[in-house]
Formats: sequence, structure tokens, C-alpha cells
Amino acid sequence: MVIIFPVIIFLSICCSVVQSSPLDVTVVVVGSYQYKTAVPAIEAAAELVNRKYFPYLSMNVSVLLYPQFYDCDAYTDNIANLAARNYYEEAPSSPGARKIYIGPTCFSEALNIATLMNELDVFPSVGTDSRISDKKAFPTTVTCSATHHTVLVRGFRALLAAYNWTTVFLVCDDRPDVSYYRAICRNFQAPTALGVGVRVNSVTFNSASPTMTFDGLLSRAKAASRVIFLSMHMPLTRDFVVHAKRSNMTTADYVYFCSWPSISPGFPEMRWQTDDGYDTDAWEAFRQLFILTFDNNRTLPQEDDLFARRRSASIYNYTYGQAERMSAPVVSGYEATLVIAQVLNESLSEGGSGLSDARALTRRFFNRTFATPTGSVYVNENGDRFPELVVLQLSLKTEYFETVFKYQAATLGASVVNDSIIRWISGKPPSGKPGKCGFDEKSCSTRGSLLDIWTAVGVTIVLLIGAEIIRRILAHDMTAKDRWWHVIEHELVAPMQPSYRATYHLQLL
Repeated sequence: MVIIFPVIIFLSICCSVVQSSPLDVTVVVVGSYQYKTAVPAIEAAAELVNRKYFPYLSMNVSVLLYPQFYDCDAYTDNIANLAARNYYEEAPSSPGARKIYIGPTCFSEALNIATLMNELDVFPSVGTDSRISDKKAFPTTVTCSATHHTVLVRGFRALLAAYNWTTVFLVCDDRPDVSYYRAICRNFQAPTALGVGVRVNSVTFNSASPTMTFDGLLSRAKAASRVIFLSMHMPLTRDFVVHAKRSNMTTADYVYFCSWPSISPGFPEMRWQTDDGYDTDAWEAFRQLFILTFDNNRTLPQEDDLFARRRSASIYNYTYGQAERMSAPVVSGYEATLVIAQVLNESLSEGGSGLSDARALTRRFFNRTFATPTGSVYVNENGDRFPELVVLQLSLKTEYFETVFKYQAATLGASVVNDSIIRWISGKPPSGKPGKCGFDEKSCSTRGSLLDIWTAVGVTIVLLIGAEIIRRILAHDMTAKDRWWHVIEHELVAPMQPSYRATYHLQLL
């Protein structure tokens, strides 16, 4: 399966912590062989630690990688066994020395490792899972992943609230090797996860099935919502929206979302141009597509970056391409090493008392922001690293996806970036609201339809009657005017005038 690469860290606690010589710390990189690309970056961080904290802290790196890539269950058992065997069977290099184990994880492994490390009274940092965040069950755990599902849920919820979208449809790929995308759908479907009053519907499919088609998925989506989240790999997302374009489902009424966790070999980037004959359709469809991802635009300082690339090619048989960026797991391994060193140095500066108590040492990571050369690292009150969530949209000018919206996990704030204007097809966001008869235009009840029909019939009859009355009145007036010259015979006979007899009275004087 594809494994998300959070960082596992567990620090062994033993012996006295007050000493005149430097605290000797060995970073043991444990995990699958595919994680070897992270080792040079961890080595670069260790070199930086030795320069910065000498003579109080001395750090070196040991590699313990399993040669095969297992599915999650087998991988879980093997990495736990590797860590336990190394912890119990290999003695520290010197009295008072410490070991820190760093490596990738998947969810079930996180539980196994956390339980194991609690039994050993050590300090672990494992992958993202709500169960690991329970500090009553796992009081010595801290997550250091560059991605976090809780941040994704909260950020998407803030985005929905910003545009008052209350109906969402999920298209969920359920093939076995896409655990990240299956987890998204599971988290989004939890009651009120995306907000009170937000209705979430979904359809599940297996992209590995030879009978899988887009037509049925598009039909289900069209009938359910205009806000659609595609939980699947980026190349498959491109195929989906291209088919949506052909079905007239990328108009201004629709908006699509997808998620890309990080820069890594297991998660290819989204590209609209692939020269497959459908680039024009993809370009048009991508105007209403937004990518939710994390703050992955991080690089090592130039000196450390050059060191890591050279070590990778000469020692670990992996040569970076000329324009190839280091993946998020590689950078997070570098950051985690520096964060651990900072906490250890703080404990040493206070006499080293916290180094003998794993729970106390773990609490030093909680609810604070660490400064590293690659950027800030925020760890919340449960010991979970919460990265920033960013929303990308295709720029019509640069033809690249650019950040237009950001969710600050540390402050729970959401806002557009640098007064960016989100470019909607119609100039305004989709309403996300259904029409009078629903999204499918088939949801009007029979009773309501009959009532509308009889109302229309009644109004029509009244209008016809009124029109007939008006017609007759106008017809009568017009008839009278048109026949003004018709004269009736008796109207030609002059009426008899009354006779008058004058009486004169002559008065003689």
C-alpha cells in the first residue's frame, strides 16, 4: 500500500541526566527501505544540531531499514519488532546515551508503536490518528507529520462556511492502496464533521475494477449536489472532471474539490496538460476545480539541501532529478530532528531534570510553535503537529496552481491569500443551492405538481373570461363609432315646436 510518511520518534530514557560531557543522542532511522530518501535530510539536520548545540548535545545517525515494502498489517508488526529489538539488544554507545527512532508509519502501526513505547517508558511521535491524540491512552505521543486529517476536515469546514455551502457530495475511491483518500471520506462522513446543518452524501467505487465507469458516478453527483469532493489520486481526478466537462457538469453552477497530501512519489501532482488529447477539456474543467493541500512548499537551506542530495546519490543510491524537489516526508524528517534537538537543549539548560520523565518531556512539545530553517512547526495541545492548509486554483496567466485560500491551524483562521481573487466562471461563486425541484429537477411531489396545474388552469379560465368581457365592450364601442352615418327615419322629422300667442296690452293714457 501507499504509506503516508509521518515521523516516528521515540526517545529512550535511562540513567542519570546530569553530566559534564555532551548528551550523546543517536537517531535511528527505522522503517521500510523506501524511506531511505529521508535519511540524508536527517543526517543534514544532525550536522546542523552538532554545530548549533555543541558542546552540550552530540547527535549521530544510524540506519535500520527493512528491505521490503509491506502492506499496513505486515509493515506494522515488522517496524515495531525492529524498534524493540534494537532498543533491547543493542546497548547505548556510552553511559547516559539516548536513542531517538525516526521513521514512517501507517495508522495501525501508530497504535502498536505508541503502546510499545509506553511500555518501554520512552517518547514516541507517530502518525495522524484521533486515537493517538488521546493523551489519557497515549500520554507520551507526539505527531510530526506534514499532513493531518483533522486540519483537512477543519479547513474544508471553514471553506464551506465561508460560502454558505450546505450540501456536499463525496466521490470516494475505495481501492486498497489509497488509504489517505479512504480516510478523507470516512472523516468527512462523521456526523457534523463539516458543520452543523451540512448534508453529506457519497458514492463509493473501486478505481481498480475493470467495470468502473464515470457515467454512473457523474449521474449520482449531479442528482445530489453542486459542491463535489473527489477523494482520489490526482490523475484520476483529472479524468473525472474531463468527463464532467463533456457532460456539461463544469458550468458556473458547479465547484469541485480534491486533496493532494504532499510532494512524494506516492502522490503525483495535478497536471492539466498531459498531451493525451484532452488537455483543452481539462483546461476548461479546471477553472472550477480547487485542490486542498498542506504547506508543502518548503525546502532545506541551500547548504543542507546540497549535502542531502550528495549523500542520497553517493550512499543511498537515489539521485534527484535536476528540477526534482525533496518530498514532504523528507523535509518533515529534517524538521522533526531539529525540533527534538531544541526540546532536548531546553531540558539540558534547565539541569536535565525533564529528561528522566517521558511524560514531562513530551509536554514540552505541546501547544507551541517551533522555528526551523524551513518554516514554523506548530504542535497543538494534544501533541499533534498541525500544518497550514492551503487551497490551490489554476492560474489562467501562469498555467500553474497557485494558493488563493489558507487555513491557519494555529489560529483557526481562514482567509484569502494576499488579496487574491478567486476566479469564478461567472464572476461569483456557485450558490450550492438546489432548484425548486431539487438538484435532479425530479424532486417535486405529485401533490404539489397537481396543485400547481389546477392553479394554472384556474388562472387561465379567469383570464379568458376577463378577455372575453373586454372584447365585447370594445366591440360594442367600435360598432357604434363605425356606424355614425346610419340615420333612422324618425330622427329626420323635426319635432313640433310649441306655438306662442302674443298678447299685447295697450294702455291709453
